[in-house]
Amino acid sequence: MYQEKEFYTSGELAKLSGVSYKTIRHYVEKGLLSPMKIADNGYKIFGKEAVRDLQRILMLKYLDFPLEEIREMMRAGEEMVSLEKQEYLIREKIIHLNEALDALTAIRRSKSDEQWERMIGILQMTSRKEEIQRQYLQSKNLQQRINIHAYSTAKEDWFEWLFRKAELEEGMQVLDVGCGTAVLWEKMHDRIPYNTKIVLTDESQGMLDSAEENLRRFGEEFAQRGIQFVYQRMNACEISMDSLFDRVLANHMLYHIPDPERPAVLKKLSGLLKADGKFVASTVGETNMSELYELLADFDDQAGAPGWIIEGFSLENGKNQLSPYFGKVRRYEQKNDLLVPDAEVVYNYVRSLPGAIGQMAEKKEQKLRKFLKEKISAENPFFIHKSTGVFVAEH
Repeated sequence: MYQEKEFYTSGELAKLSGVSYKTIRHYVEKGLLSPMKIADNGYKIFGKEAVRDLQRILMLKYLDFPLEEIREMMRAGEEMVSLEKQEYLIREKIIHLNEALDALTAIRRSKSDEQWERMIGILQMTSRKEEIQRQYLQSKNLQQRINIHAYSTAKEDWFEWLFRKAELEEGMQVLDVGCGTAVLWEKMHDRIPYNTKIVLTDESQGMLDSAEENLRRFGEEFAQRGIQFVYQRMNACEISMDSLFDRVLANHMLYHIPDPERPAVLKKLSGLLKADGKFVASTVGETNMSELYELLADFDDQAGAPGWIIEGFSLENGKNQLSPYFGKVRRYEQKNDLLVPDAEVVYNYVRSLPGAIGQMAEKKEQKLRKFLKEKISAENPFFIHKSTGVFVAEH
């Protein structure tokens, strides 16, 4: 039985955790562990907090996070690597392993001429899902993407424009699928009609926690106007509700759903609408932010636009995907280009992207920052075309 101590040497930490002395030293060099002091004999002395930090590091490493991401999560604050968060990550890992097992079983049982196509489809689905889960674990990544849009040249703010398209009325029941940090409701808090009930769902508990935190300051205002928010952690592919809704929103999230699963999701969401309800789904087009990706390609020829977004659910192909489940589908596009005078904002946006681009930005951080500062300034703002819009569908 281990007895809690006030101070520990590197060797004692290593023995306590079952890792090597070199591993402890490596974590110190990487900035993951910090000694309280260095003794006269040169020994690093750690406090009890280091034991807790080491537990978090080893658990996150067990969950396949690289040390660089673990360091970022540790710096973001204890709440990002709490026991609750670790429990959530382990459960997600179990789900992913079960899905992988089911996928392998399906491949083994399929006909030989179908195995290759099925294998490629599963490969793309699982790799994309892991990228997204890792990126959206921290709401900061989403917030970094939102920040760049503060430099919009549009006559009307994107969220005001989108909110208007939803056409909410007093007493409605609203379902927001993949709500993220609830930035739409935060920005439009004073325009939500009286007696509206809004169910916010997201597969990331981190997103839901941020959503609840962002809306908490309006609690008294919402109570006075009879506005109710309900938070439910739920994967869009497994969504299930006991009631029907006047409005169902799926904003900038349908392209995250793997292609084979999206038709079933759209069918479910259609079934959750009342007869006179509306489904509101925003997305991007094929030319969205093309200038940014061209600039990145000049820096690194491996940095291209994330094709899975526009191939999945875009302004160009969205209507064809919605039409089998809705009788009427209308498309609206907002003129909403960006003029960004700050290279750091552009870097943060790029760094927050899932997949190869975000990883490239992290590995080549100093060079990319220098490159962007040479291209972007207050005197030479960077123009980015946005192809962004929304589908409004009805039965």
